Amino acid sequence: MDIYAKDEHHTHYNVEMQVKKRENLGKRSRYYHSQIDMECLTQGAAYDELPNTFVIFVCDFDPFDRELYCYTFRSECQEDPSVELQDGCSTIFLSTAGKNFKDVPTELVKFLRFIASDLEGSKANFEDPYVEQLQNSVNKIKSDREMGERYMIFEEMLREERQEGLEAGRREGLEAGRKEGQLKAKREAVIEVLGELGMIPERLVLQMESVEDFEILRALLKLAAKADSIDAFEESAAEFFL
Repeated sequence: MDIYAKDEHHTHYNVEMQVKKRENLGKRSRYYHSQIDMECLTQGAAYDELPNTFVIFVCDFDPFDRELYCYTFRSECQEDPSVELQDGCSTIFLSTAGKNFKDVPTELVKFLRFIASDLEGSKANFEDPYVEQLQNSVNKIKSDREMGERYMIFEEMLREERQEGLEAGRREGLEAGRKEGQLKAKREAVIEVLGELGMIPERLVLQMESVEDFEILRALLKLAAKADSIDAFEESAAEFFL
């Protein structure tokens, strides 16, 4: 789920779904804020016309290990927290692993429980109109899924895997390390796309880890983007695991 939107008050929102814990989420949020600002500035806006921005990560894990459903960050003075910078930037991390039920709205807890549910659990009655709306939307997408949406995910995965591979290579300082980093990123990209279809069998994960060819992994990523089930992917990918 990647959403970019603005409301009637000219406030801009960027919403990102995170299923894998990353150590650089803070800097990733900084990047998204800067992208919104640059877009507005290139459209001719002055600095004092920059909109308020919200970068929101919906995390299927606890990003800061404090068992909170919601972590909100804004710039404030370290010497006197009552003094805010008022730069208009807010970064929010929503966590499905929270436990502070009494401190957040019930609607938020129900939404995050829906996000954390497996395929079967997501069909349950959460007794919440917004979750019901999401369930109806998901059912509609499943019944009439267009390839364009899947390929948007596919293209984003490719961009991320290239970057992760290059970073891994620099850390290793060796070409072999760079290659392994890229291979690992490609495997993870395939697994992440398949994860949208349901529980991935352990045998399939092991098969993916054994693939050492870039072109095969690229082909598998395309098959994963096209597949509408894990079984369908395994059937179409069987020739690559011989």
